Amino acid sequence: METYKAVMAQIEKLKHKAEQIRQAEIKGVVDRIRDAMAHYGLTADDLRLSGKAASGKSAAKKAAVKTGKKTGKKQAKVAVNPGAPKYRDPATGKTWTGRGKPPNWIVGVSDRTAFLIDGGSAAAKPAAKAAGKKAKAKSKAKRAVSTSAAAEPTAQA
Repeated sequence: METYKAVMAQIEKLKHKAEQIRQAEIKGVVDRIRDAMAHYGLTADDLRLSGKAASGKSAAKKAAVKTGKKTGKKQAKVAVNPGAPKYRDPATGKTWTGRGKPPNWIVGVSDRTAFLIDGGSAAAKPAAKAAGKKAKAKSKAKRAVSTSAAAEPTAQA
């Protein structure tokens, strides 16, 4: 029967052996990377390796987002179009989509229609909706009158 101490000694030997194998493989990997860089004319700047050393996971995620490839985990979402601006500050010209935290120039404003970019087209939407409801109600009333008139017999003399 093996003892705990003997198993731990084997683990340490295997860790040491694994590190030696890793170091031997790294030399080959580095050589292949250098060959590929020379073949394609790439520099460290192309790989974004210059400057601060990037951590393996974050660098892989950044590269995956840029190239659109998956990293094995969930792919980071990239906002392509956050939305068209809906409001504009007349003083500075800065815009806001109407989503998220409101900017300081519109925070205390209760009626934001003065800041709408489309000149109040968003304010016209509720009015158009109400007009559509009125037209539907009229149409229903006409149908009700015509069906009740058709149901009554006509007297012919």
